[in-house]
Amino acid sequence: MSKTGVTKTPKSPTVTSGQQFDVEALAAQSRFITTALGMGWRLAITVLIPLIAGIKLDKHYGTSPSYTLTGFMLALAGGAYVVWTTVKEVNAETAEIDAEKAAKGAKKKDKKA
Repeated sequence: MSKTGVTKTPKSPTVTSGQQFDVEALAAQSRFITTALGMGWRLAITVLIPLIAGIKLDKHYGTSPSYTLTGFMLALAGGAYVVWTTVKEVNAETAEIDAEKAAKGAKKKDKKA
């Protein structure tokens, strides 16, 4: 015997500290995905352009892979720079978020006292 026409509605959530954690976790995941995608595009451009240019120059001048190797070295340096700047940005953003949390915690303590 089946129940036709019966739909279950989800219970409305109540605000708890666990849900606050879920919001913070989702925000952290969003920041991570945004940072990873941004770094991925920058790395792709930084690595591909010197390599493709080196290959094209080698074909044009008929040289051995000297330009390709030069492009590879430039790609390594550019990739390292992209990773370095991304790590610096993430560290600065994390420090800013931690400072905001500390300020909120201090305000809560002042209100209780």
